[in-house]
Amino acid sequence: MEFQELLSSKIKESGLDIKKLSELSGVAERHLENIITGNHSNLPPAPYLRGYFIKLGQILNVSGEELWKLFKEGSEISSSGAKDRLPENRFMGKSSPKRIWVIVIVVVVIAAYFGLRFSKILGKPSLTIYYPEENLTTSSSSEITFRGELRGGDKVTINVGGSTEEIPVNDEGLWFKKIVLGPGLNVIEIKGKKFLGLETKTIRQVSYEPQPKVDGEDQNKPETETENPATSTESVNP
Repeated sequence: MEFQELLSSKIKESGLDIKKLSELSGVAERHLENIITGNHSNLPPAPYLRGYFIKLGQILNVSGEELWKLFKEGSEISSSGAKDRLPENRFMGKSSPKRIWVIVIVVVVIAAYFGLRFSKILGKPSLTIYYPEENLTTSSSSEITFRGELRGGDKVTINVGGSTEEIPVNDEGLWFKKIVLGPGLNVIEIKGKKFLGLETKTIRQVSYEPQPKVDGEDQNKPETETENPATSTESVNP
C-alpha cells in the first residue's frame, strides 16, 4: 500500500478532520495538508517530519515508522537513514577541557573553605596552661592559682574533687582560678569547650605537703608563681 492511500484511509477511519488532527498531534494544519496532498517542497527537514509521523501514528493507530518509511520511498526528500534525528541545538554551549578544570578548581576551593570553617566551628579548641607548667607540682601552700588561655572555645571548666566549676574567660581568652588544696595529691581537670564542637582536656596534679609550722610563720601562705606565665610555651592543642 502506498503512503497516500494508507494515510488517507487511516484518517478516514479515525473520523478526524485536518483541524482536529492538528490539535491532537501538534502538527500545523499547513504541514498536514502538504503531506496529504503530496506537496513535499514546502515541508520541513526530514528529522522534523519523522517526528510528525510518529505523532500521527499514535493518533491514527498505525506504525509511525511505517508511515515514515512509505513517505520516504514515495518522495525525494533528503534523509540520513532510519536514525534521523533533530539537529543539535547550536546555541547550547559545549564544555571544553579548560572550562571543566576551572569548575573542578572552584569546587575544590569551596570544599576546602567549608572544611576549614567546619573545623573552626566544630573542631577542638586550644587550651594553654600557663601555671602550673608541670603536670605534677608540689606545693607547700594550701592554695594555688591556675592561669591559662583558651582559643577557639567558649568556656573553661575546672573539676576538683568531683566538683566542676565554670571559669570566666576574658575577651583575650585569658582566665585564672584560685584553688584550695587538700592534704596529699590533688587531681585538677581543666577543660576547654566549644558550643557546637568538641572539647580539649588536660590534667594537673598538685601534691600539697605542708611544711612544719615555725613560730611566727604562716604555713598557709598562698603558692606564688616563680615564672612569668606569659613566657610559658606549654599548650594543649586539639
